[in-house]
Amino acid sequence: MKIERKHLALPVVALLMGVLLAGCGKAKPDPNSGVYEGTQATMMGITMDVSEVYENGVSFDIRDGGKCVCNLDGETAKLKWTRDGNSIHFEGGGVDLNGTIGGGDLLIENMMDMGIDLQLHCNELLHADIESGGGSVLARLKDAKDGKDVYGGSGSTASASPSNDDTNDTGQDSGEEKTGEDGDAMSLVNPDYKNVKGDTYEIGGISLLQPSGWNYFEESDNSVRMMVGATSKDDYLSKSSAVIEWHPNASGSIDTSNYGEPTDVYADFGDLHYKGATGSIPGGWFGLMMIAEHDDGYILVTLTAPSDDSSIDVTSPEFSAILASVETK
Repeated sequence: MKIERKHLALPVVALLMGVLLAGCGKAKPDPNSGVYEGTQATMMGITMDVSEVYENGVSFDIRDGGKCVCNLDGETAKLKWTRDGNSIHFEGGGVDLNGTIGGGDLLIENMMDMGIDLQLHCNELLHADIESGGGSVLARLKDAKDGKDVYGGSGSTASASPSNDDTNDTGQDSGEEKTGEDGDAMSLVNPDYKNVKGDTYEIGGISLLQPSGWNYFEESDNSVRMMVGATSKDDYLSKSSAVIEWHPNASGSIDTSNYGEPTDVYADFGDLHYKGATGSIPGGWFGLMMIAEHDDGYILVTLTAPSDDSSIDVTSPEFSAILASVETK
């Protein structure tokens, strides 16, 4: 009988081992997995090097399977993370953090309820060959042109309005395609743009909204370069950046002849009517160029982005809010 019991138990043991082994499968790779190092911290509208807030630095080692090891100023904690599109949530050991992630950049909002927005960057993603959840900017634009909803999940967590919000009710901000004289053009106006807040950035001839996490660098009295997760203006050589220029007392035009697979785009905000095109540009980059004519000049928007960097998404509410907020002097 003892021998029979052993033989009867063998199939059960084998079955249990099979179940246990099945549960030990390899974690699904995530395109955002990698070690993110803190670069900058923004507090009360002031942006500074992260070392001025955390002397020993900050890092988030985001691993497949929802695991993360956080090193905050020399203290280590194990966290769990979940992601919904570009939104990411961390929790564990009394820590509860929210942020956005994509293209090797991570922004933690209101770090530890201290009013600090923390920017981090990953120099080498573990799975660089996997496309991020939001897809490339150009792919998202093509999806929008084909009538797909690319705006879901891209809304801001903020709650105030751009500076010229009272002029933005044009009926064109639903994200739908425009017909008529613009033919097949698509709108960049994200319907959530009115929920974005930030500071007002002013240079000689223009002022515009600066959402949390965006870095602005003055190019001239009438020109500003915008990036996310950048530490220097020179980062535009390897990261996404957008330049907004004001050209007073002039009329202008754009030349997109070097764009591959061009898509006509527009964005209407009150008296601001942007028109232009997007497409691939030499080097495997994405390009966008738009112009908004005024009676006394024109606004020129130029964006360039590496194909593997989605830190600036032209379909995001933040980008729409910035375009909507531009005021000239």
